[in-house]
Amino acid sequence: AEASSDAGVEGDAPACDAPCAPATLLVESGFEPTIATDGKNVFVRVGDTIQSCSVNGCASASTVFSAGSATPRLVAASSSHVYWNDGNAVFGCAGAGACGTPSTIVDLGALALTGLSASTASNWVHAVGWSGNTLRVVRASLDGSVQTQVISQSIASSTSGAVVAVPQSTRVYWAEDGVPALFDCVSPPCASPDHSTAGLATSPLGLAATIGAVFFGTTSGLYVASTDLASFKQLAGGGLVERVVLATASEANVYFGESTGAAWTLASCATGASTCPTPSVLHTTTTPITALTTD
Repeated sequence: AEASSDAGVEGDAPACDAPCAPATLLVESGFEPTIATDGKNVFVRVGDTIQSCSVNGCASASTVFSAGSATPRLVAASSSHVYWNDGNAVFGCAGAGACGTPSTIVDLGALALTGLSASTASNWVHAVGWSGNTLRVVRASLDGSVQTQVISQSIASSTSGAVVAVPQSTRVYWAEDGVPALFDCVSPPCASPDHSTAGLATSPLGLAATIGAVFFGTTSGLYVASTDLASFKQLAGGGLVERVVLATASEANVYFGESTGAAWTLASCATGASTCPTPSVLHTTTTPITALTTD
């Protein structure tokens, strides 16, 4: 499962950047490929249902809310709320208990939502979607009381991808699929992107950002770009990297799941590294890593 590109936890399992045995928090049938945490609880989607479980584990998950069946089924979390989409709208609820009437955080209307981002280190929730030749990024306050358009831009033969905010910053990055590209807006709202990449060979599959760099997965490894997107290079790996997250508490490490053949590896690199030819391997499995999140 994937959350937002911003935020995973193993309960009381030790924080480590070396091989360690994962702690089982919850066993369910039908997990959607999305997961998020506020540092106290882990949020997942099982079919149309948003569920929560303590980071220390739980015998059975608590139901937060039952949403519709439209895809993609995403979930994200901030320091105060859990968020999910129902079709092209994003809803939110404070805390991890049952949610009677959720708040509408963002409604993209006719635009197809492709990305949802929130974290414990950001004061905003971000959503990105597209329709026809239009891509739109919107941000909202954590409770949805304030909504701002980050950008509305024209695209050609493309769709929107992921979106992520730099922790403790107004800067936002988003991806375009089809004609692969990354864009940013330093101080929303923006009439046009402040910066963009040129020459990406494949679409960015997951995003994570610090004040000094932006990281993204591809079909051929983990890449890193400068903050102004003027340059980018392969940082680590060479297989399929779909999930990329940042350790928001310290921003010291970027974590990613990589597939090479039948093997899946959860690994990390220092965010300040110029290259990472030998990432720290946390876990290796033959089970696909479909979701990744950090607190």
